[in-house]
Amino acid sequence: MQSPRDEPLFGLIELRSDGTVLYYQPEDQQGERLGFVGRNFFKDLASFPGSKEFELQVNNFLHGRAPAFNFDFIFHVGTVTVPARILLARTRESTGADGEESVFMHIKRI
Repeated sequence: MQSPRDEPLFGLIELRSDGTVLYYQPEDQQGERLGFVGRNFFKDLASFPGSKEFELQVNNFLHGRAPAFNFDFIFHVGTVTVPARILLARTRESTGADGEESVFMHIKRI
């Protein structure tokens, strides 16, 4: 398991309902994205101060029915606060009723 992160993963992340990362595109195009796909976002990657509150907001969306949701969140990075906007949107892999659903999460500095 990765050690706790000093700052959140800014960018576009696709998650399965169990929190598994399917896709990650960092906000900084030069940022590293290797090693994130296939890992659990909450257990392996989102261990930063305040992550439990963040996880609760995202999990409420993951297990709800709303097609989209957004919220503002303040990340604490050392002694600095970093305001961010989180946009969550559902997608389906296929149009059938049994299509696998995933969620796109965009974490953006504001």
